[in-house]
Amino acid sequence: MNKTEFYKIYLPALRKALEEDHINLGFCVRSPEYFIVENVLPGIVRLIDTEWSDDAFIIEVDEYFDAVSHYAEDYKGIPIYMAKENIIRQMQQIAVDLKIAWQ
Repeated sequence: MNKTEFYKIYLPALRKALEEDHINLGFCVRSPEYFIVENVLPGIVRLIDTEWSDDAFIIEVDEYFDAVSHYAEDYKGIPIYMAKENIIRQMQQIAVDLKIAWQ
């Protein structure tokens, strides 16, 4: 799976996860992986855990959801809502760079 194929799946799932990040089920906020269909999920998780484990954006998303699940008010010294806005800006840029229509 190349980068464009990955983000065609990951960006809509991330958008849905961000829309629902206010739903905390006791230190459990659904990450983007929750919103990926089962038949492609193993491949996405494998890429995240291996080839893209050092990707700054993927790391930021993971850390953001961890912070939200722990009811954090800030992330790396900035308010959590600003961290979310930054992730959304990065999502939009990735979509533009890879020519992905995802909204």
